[in-house]
Amino acid sequence: MMLPLKRYILTLLSFVLSLSAMAQQGSALQFESLTVDFGHINEVDGAERRSFEAQNVGSDVVTVLDIVSTCDCTVAQYTRCDVAPGEHFTFDVVYDPTNRPGRFERTIYLYTSESEEPIELMIKGRVAPRERSVEELYPYDMGQGLRLDATFATFSYLEHGKEYSAEIAYANTSDSAIRLTLIPELSSGALSVEYPEVIEPHSTGDIKFSYHLGEDSGVYGTLDDRFAVEVNGVRSRFMVTSYGVAVDNFDSVDDILSPRADYSKKIIKFGDVNALSRPITHRLEITNSGLAHLYVRKVECDTEAVRVKLRMGRRIKPNKSCTLRVKLKPRALEGVEGSFVARLRIVTNDQTMPLQVVRLTANINRD
Repeated sequence: MMLPLKRYILTLLSFVLSLSAMAQQGSALQFESLTVDFGHINEVDGAERRSFEAQNVGSDVVTVLDIVSTCDCTVAQYTRCDVAPGEHFTFDVVYDPTNRPGRFERTIYLYTSESEEPIELMIKGRVAPRERSVEELYPYDMGQGLRLDATFATFSYLEHGKEYSAEIAYANTSDSAIRLTLIPELSSGALSVEYPEVIEPHSTGDIKFSYHLGEDSGVYGTLDDRFAVEVNGVRSRFMVTSYGVAVDNFDSVDDILSPRADYSKKIIKFGDVNALSRPITHRLEITNSGLAHLYVRKVECDTEAVRVKLRMGRRIKPNKSCTLRVKLKPRALEGVEGSFVARLRIVTNDQTMPLQVVRLTANINRD
């Protein structure tokens, strides 16, 4: 009983694949291959060149109008031309592997006079990486021979009851041991940092950043930590920062019986605003389209000129809504003229999107 069904599926699959090939080769301009494999190339050798070749197997002239690629690392070298019936057309593709180690695939679109739909071609291959210099591996010069590979420790959501870690790699390029000190400039109180106070000459390692929030910490929203960096007592021109967003622990949340936050708008436009005018209020509705209670954990904004009226921890029942009153105080925008942009960050217990960013815009005039 299963054999006819299996045979039918295989026949259908072959038909679909043949249709795909026909769509690619439906043009009178028939290519020897729609894919050119560059094989294994070396980044250190620079740009590599390969060719595509096609023949006009039709009875009419085909004009090659344009050839474009999906990446500036791939350049098609061609001249717009007419290809008469029976004639061959060849063009080169140059791929630049600089700073692109590993496997690659790039799509090339060839437009002709036959159709608005392009012929889709592809190049592929693998790039053997060149040896990176210390300056490339550790681009941030902190002074006194210390270099870092980044100045920002990246975190996303920080769930209660869990520990999250990230590292910034360092290298001492000098011939002497150096003393490292990180001085807190802004602290969330939830971050711990591990690093050696003394770094030996020509050694490498990591500065480890860890966030840990207790299950009942009650902390929500942005956690922002910033450190001044001193090397041998000399303050560096670069600071080191870390950032994350504290949210609920969603391990025990039912995927189906959970809340869902829907927002009436993602952008609030205050329009033209006089800098001396009274506060302007817009409304933003949050609707719970889920099957459990939705809690608004925190609402924050990156400017003191915006105030939001809503009790933190506000509960929204399923299929119910609440209204946020977003107030812009123009007089608090000292020195701002012209385009004004701010971001409202709303943290809820919606596990699919605990953080929603709403963009606020206005045009401030002082006439």
